[in-house]
Amino acid sequence: MYISQRVSQLATNIENNQLVERVTKTFRDRSEGTFLWVSFMAEELESRTIGETEQALEHLPRGLDAIYERVLLQIRPSNAPFVTDMLRWVALASRPFSIEEMCTAVEVQDTDSVPREAVIRGYVKSCCHLLQITSESAKPETISFIHQSAKDFVLASTHLRHNPAIEKFLVDPKQGQISISNCLIRFVSQTSKSNLGEYAAGYLPEHLAALNYDEIVSVMRQNPDFFNSRMDRKQGFVAYSYESNLGGEKLSWIHLACHRGIYHLVEHILRKSKIMSRMGLNPAINKKLRFLTPLHMACHSGQTKIVELLLKHGANPHIYSRYTPLHTACSRGNAEIVELLLQYSADPGIRSVLRETPFHSAVRGKNEQLFYRFTRLEQGRQVLAEESSGKVIAHNNLLQLAAEAGSGAVCQNLIEEFGYNVNLKSPDWAYTPLEYALLNNHFELARRFLHQWNTKIDAYKFLKSCVQGSGSDKSRSQIREGLTIFVKDLLYDINSRNQDGDTVLHYVYAMRNTNALAELLSFGADPTLVNQEGKTPLHSINWKWTDPSCFLDLLLATRLNINQQDCRGGTALHAFYSQIFNDSVHDYSLLCKNLMILLDCGADRHVKNIDNESPYDLILRVESLNFDSYLFEPVSKAEWTRLREIMEHYATVPMQYKPFR
Repeated sequence: MYISQRVSQLATNIENNQLVERVTKTFRDRSEGTFLWVSFMAEELESRTIGETEQALEHLPRGLDAIYERVLLQIRPSNAPFVTDMLRWVALASRPFSIEEMCTAVEVQDTDSVPREAVIRGYVKSCCHLLQITSESAKPETISFIHQSAKDFVLASTHLRHNPAIEKFLVDPKQGQISISNCLIRFVSQTSKSNLGEYAAGYLPEHLAALNYDEIVSVMRQNPDFFNSRMDRKQGFVAYSYESNLGGEKLSWIHLACHRGIYHLVEHILRKSKIMSRMGLNPAINKKLRFLTPLHMACHSGQTKIVELLLKHGANPHIYSRYTPLHTACSRGNAEIVELLLQYSADPGIRSVLRETPFHSAVRGKNEQLFYRFTRLEQGRQVLAEESSGKVIAHNNLLQLAAEAGSGAVCQNLIEEFGYNVNLKSPDWAYTPLEYALLNNHFELARRFLHQWNTKIDAYKFLKSCVQGSGSDKSRSQIREGLTIFVKDLLYDINSRNQDGDTVLHYVYAMRNTNALAELLSFGADPTLVNQEGKTPLHSINWKWTDPSCFLDLLLATRLNINQQDCRGGTALHAFYSQIFNDSVHDYSLLCKNLMILLDCGADRHVKNIDNESPYDLILRVESLNFDSYLFEPVSKAEWTRLREIMEHYATVPMQYKPFR
């Protein structure tokens, strides 16, 4: 079908039925059923005359490999070394190179009349049907193979290696990786900046990981200064997920190799360590970098083969520094590594600095199968017995972690089989498992805690958990579902208060949560209610960081009294200045905007509190006491003066009512 379609397109230029039939037959005979071959050859014939087309049919290559071979045979001998290098980088690099990067990689220089980028484009053009230049919006153009078959040809065309003219272009993966590794080491080691430095920093470990044992040793011998015992942190490739924990320490090669999966480098270091151990020297296998051993690193990055290698060479699975390798493997959910560690007698009952076991790491990581694996172990059941009885109190117990993760089956197992207390609060935030489920939007699990396991309810904290996000703001639909449980399922009052008399609106105003505000109002929350200090939610707004325009519709639609005074006579405007006095870091342009909004809403600058001070009096008093203090840094004095001038001279603009949605 595709051949017929492409030939019919060519036929508009040929206008000779006999030749059209011959083209069709040739395409079917020589394409070997490959659409790409048809596309390439049809493109070649499109620009030819009838006579040229007839002659060209005699010389069309058979199959894609023949096309690729023909392309390489047409490359000029003077260009061959550069094209060979370019094909090696395109075939083995971990990502496509930009034209600038390829210029550096193959060491192409500008000539007197031609920039090096144009030279590279010429090399790519000479490899038509093999290479292409592609571009994406806002990204540099990159060089890549046109098709996977082109890459396979360059890497695996062993049947062509009898032809020296072709062989020199083909890439030996082993020798290619050695060459690239040596090249990247040179870029990493350079003091001058290179446009390949970023690639070298990020991907050198991947290229080293592709080498076998003899090859990695060869690279190390060629670069002895680079492979010293400790790496300079200025070498970019030391950056990885543990870097923030390194402090001032230099990264060791065994730690990096374990983390980035350079198996044979680990193997080589361990062989040397074995010799050192026989000489009475301290081997590297259990050395800590900050608080992490090589085994921690390998467990974190899921390097199963390296974990096994380390354990066979005597790595200590019980080694403890904040947490054990088993904690790490459980948090990552790697069951194969967990089994390896257990085979080497790793203890699932050992506790971290937070008094959490690998059990806890598995549940926090939502790895239910690991949880059930531990329940079958004696040490695991002992952990459950100690924790459920209250004998040992962890930072978060297993039930709280399971609720946070939304693991209903684990929650049921802990409650019904092991007797966990559904009302036990966490020692840090004092949240119950129910509240953890609500915080993380696990509403069906929350219903099970309420109706199946009869959890006690703190109405205010329930509401707070419904509107408070765990890690990010909740959507309105998520907030609505939680509030629906509270109001419609449980028939609780949306205006429930805490011990200080705060409603959840006081909290929402302080946290600048507009999604929660809208939903609470739709469920009937009353923004006029005051707490025990006489403060309305308006007193709680964080003016230092909030653009309160989102609250203005509420303020106007509900006809709130902007000048309502608390028990000490303070208004929202008093609260505005009190917040400024208690914090020296401000966005003064935002504060000026917020002050004008307050005044436009009718805030009275002359209302006195019980100390007989108006908001304007507060400005003057603080200026007289503190004008030379840290509060009035040089960069903020002008803005502070602007705030005072607004209080003195700003002419208000009446705000218009808009229904709040």
